[in-house]
Amino acid sequence: LKKKQKNKMTPSSPSRLKELEEVVCVDNVIRDTAHKCPHPPLELAIRFGLEDFERNNCEPPLHDPVEYRFQLLRTWRQKLGSKATYGQFFCCLKRCLPTNQTFLEDTEELIITQHSIPTIEPSVENETSSSESMAMPMLNRANALLEISIENQKKFTHWTDENQKVCKQKILHLKREVKSLSKLVEQLKKEKEILKLEREDMEGHLKEYEGEIEFLKATNKCLNNELMSSIQIKAKEPPEYCPIKSKEEKQQSDSGNSFDFEDDMTLSDGIQFILDTS
Repeated sequence: LKKKQKNKMTPSSPSRLKELEEVVCVDNVIRDTAHKCPHPPLELAIRFGLEDFERNNCEPPLHDPVEYRFQLLRTWRQKLGSKATYGQFFCCLKRCLPTNQTFLEDTEELIITQHSIPTIEPSVENETSSSESMAMPMLNRANALLEISIENQKKFTHWTDENQKVCKQKILHLKREVKSLSKLVEQLKKEKEILKLEREDMEGHLKEYEGEIEFLKATNKCLNNELMSSIQIKAKEPPEYCPIKSKEEKQQSDSGNSFDFEDDMTLSDGIQFILDTS
């Protein structure tokens, strides 16, 4: 009975690897691309490297170019199989169809848009608050994706064991991501508190430096006032009295050691006089 139930659980499109919430989004994007794309179906088939029999199988009976392009893109996606993820698939579409970039979004962005999951926007605050403002939306987004994955795991009971395993691995990955982001948020909160204390400490030191600067300014002002007052007092004092010497006195002072010897002074007396006065 278990084997029969497992056989009944085979999916309708086994080539899809990640048949989660993006399955419907993929077909919608492919259909929008086929509708808005200006290239003819044959050119698309050549660009995507489809064989002649694949092109013939995709050609609709009414030769509708939109339906033809849609079937070509769908066949190409199924042909990729496990060789490319959905993100690589959309990137390849963007390269092949540059005129339709507005209609081609990454798979995760489609999931976020469909389920109204908040996107992450950069912040213009300081480094710590910016990191915290980036980490919180990432945590909320991971939680939302985790809830969607768990709901889809319960909803899609027709998956094979392989797809169930892929879904469980994704859920485990999202749980680890939620756990790591929660730790990151807590760490950023602690760092924010530390930076807040350091900022308060620096502001206290800054106030101390400002007080010292004001004290030095006041001291400098007092010294300048004292210097100016001393200069003014010195300017008001009369000049020192310097008596005018006569011409003879000036000549005598200029001559240095000129002595008037008396007539009765002997040579020895003169030498002794010079020694005594020198």
